[in-house]
Amino acid sequence: MPTTRSSSPRPARATARAEPKWCSNARLRRAPIPAMSSSGERPSALVRFARCVPIANRGDYTNPNVVKVVLDRNGDALYFSRAPIPHFRDQGSGIRVQADPRSPIPDPCYKHIGLYGYRRMFLLKFSVLPQTALERSESLEQLRAMEHGYRIRTIVTTHDSIGVDTPEDLERVRLHVATT
Repeated sequence: MPTTRSSSPRPARATARAEPKWCSNARLRRAPIPAMSSSGERPSALVRFARCVPIANRGDYTNPNVVKVVLDRNGDALYFSRAPIPHFRDQGSGIRVQADPRSPIPDPCYKHIGLYGYRRMFLLKFSVLPQTALERSESLEQLRAMEHGYRIRTIVTTHDSIGVDTPEDLERVRLHVATT
């Protein structure tokens, strides 16, 4: 199994020795974990789930450390990006970076949360798929799955969380813990 900086190889190694039908991988967050599928739907073509939350402010929307996801009408991911997506063309040059980071943004904008559910067989296949150009450009392994033709169902939740990807994020978590 190739060594990567992504999170999927760890559960892939664990499920290679076990026989679960579904497995999950969560980055440690301080938020409740909802059921992976609100509808209970588990079609065989669906191999991976991800969680997302509506983006509440421009700061998250423009932050490259916050992964954004655009959804189709069924709740499947169309694209994940570190860039502000979707681009709001009719608002001039989109949402400007210099805008107040606390001000609201238009719908539909979603932030990807680091909780995944996988079908076991998909995870074993995925862990050996070659990286793709989009995955390398965005540093997002979800794009590898999508470029290889796999769908990713999203579950929209209202429970946001704080990711710790930078020293600034760590300071936000420390402040949050100190005030709650």
